[in-house]
Amino acid sequence: MTQDDKQSLIISDETPPRDSIVSISTISETRARSATRIISRSILVHVSDSTTAPFWKRALLLSVISLNCIAPVHCSSFFFPFFPIVAEDDKLVSPSLVGNLFGVLYFLVFFFCLLFGVFIKVLGPKFLYFTGFLVMTVVMFLFAFLDRTTTTWFVVYSFALIFTFSISLAAIYTSSYSIGMGLFPNNQNTVLAIIDTVAGIGYVVGPIIGGLLYDNVGWFGSWTVTAALTLFCLINSLVFLPFIKIDNIEGESIKDYLNIFRLIPNVNLASIIGVNLVVTICWSYQYNSLGPFLERTYHLSYQTIGYVMSVPNISYTILLPIIGIASEKLGGRVFIWLSLPVQMLALVFTPPLYYIFQDRAHHTRASVNASIFPLPHNSLEKDYIGVTYLGQALLGIGYTLAYGAMYVDMDRKTPAILKKKLSNLPEILSSLRISSYFFANGIGPIISGYLESVLSFDDQTVIFIFVLIT
Repeated sequence: MTQDDKQSLIISDETPPRDSIVSISTISETRARSATRIISRSILVHVSDSTTAPFWKRALLLSVISLNCIAPVHCSSFFFPFFPIVAEDDKLVSPSLVGNLFGVLYFLVFFFCLLFGVFIKVLGPKFLYFTGFLVMTVVMFLFAFLDRTTTTWFVVYSFALIFTFSISLAAIYTSSYSIGMGLFPNNQNTVLAIIDTVAGIGYVVGPIIGGLLYDNVGWFGSWTVTAALTLFCLINSLVFLPFIKIDNIEGESIKDYLNIFRLIPNVNLASIIGVNLVVTICWSYQYNSLGPFLERTYHLSYQTIGYVMSVPNISYTILLPIIGIASEKLGGRVFIWLSLPVQMLALVFTPPLYYIFQDRAHHTRASVNASIFPLPHNSLEKDYIGVTYLGQALLGIGYTLAYGAMYVDMDRKTPAILKKKLSNLPEILSSLRISSYFFANGIGPIISGYLESVLSFDDQTVIFIFVLIT
């Protein structure tokens, strides 16, 4: 063996330098991080410059936001078929107090929607979105233990939980609208219609699922299943929120946000909001009064009551995207004023008034004010429930005509000088839109709760018909 061969053997036996060793696991980790960065960059949407982002990215994120909105809407409606009856019959809570419980919920959501809508860019849409689902999950789980309390504590805990729930509901609504409109700044009314349409599924299935759950698993099971649904959305938000980048707002003071008060003297905006308030109140007064009326008059199950109360939401979900797109092309005023006669027809058919008054004509009443007393049990045939279904369908159509065209009409009636001064005008108008809805939802149950002690449901309906006429 030559000297060169020995030297080559010595060199081959030497171990390579330590810094030149690259393990397989390190390579795998590096490739995994690179793949993650590639995926993140491919999905990431910068809201401040969303018009340059590909359509499929923005559509994907809008779809996730819209689908997640089903849960909070479901949480706000699934207890309609059974909560008033349980509160009045089992806990002996007065109808007026039950109406106040419903009213306080929507009044608080009205207030927090306005608050979050004005300051959402300071608080951060992503923070509000995640916090809203976290708080809502806890509240739904705590509601499950409410039936184990006495009457006094039932009312106290209900008010406390409703207060907390209203904060979470307002946070989710306003942040969803803000993120969605940021993704599609040139089609904001269509975005609102899409989010509300998908969220409307929660209104449709909420009363149905609520009545079905209560009939089968009772109070505790109904609330825990709902808490699991919001927990799923909470986990879902942790997955997709990092893919949305929103710039922090700098250089704007509190005076910039208080410019919202300059919108108040605008007569056109006031008339738009006023019509929507009236139309919504004519629906919301039924939240805590229609269920007991159906149960005592038709002797329906909780599940069937849920079916009846979901009909307006079905009309709303089907019609809202059509109204949203049509109002962007034709303007919203014609749809808003058309909602009034449709709503009047809806109230005529809901009790149904014709058959009720016909039934009363065949009963001799001793009192001059006999018409204010509730109808006796079995006074109406169950065949008449079909007329009530028709009335509920028209109720949803009338409301959707007004609500679906509201944002476009407000935007077009806002003076140009205010549009220049209000950098967050889309968030303000969308918050005014949703807060007016919740404000009317707060008034309706409170009025109905007080009227129920002296007037039957059908007599209340006559009063609201006259309100629409005037």
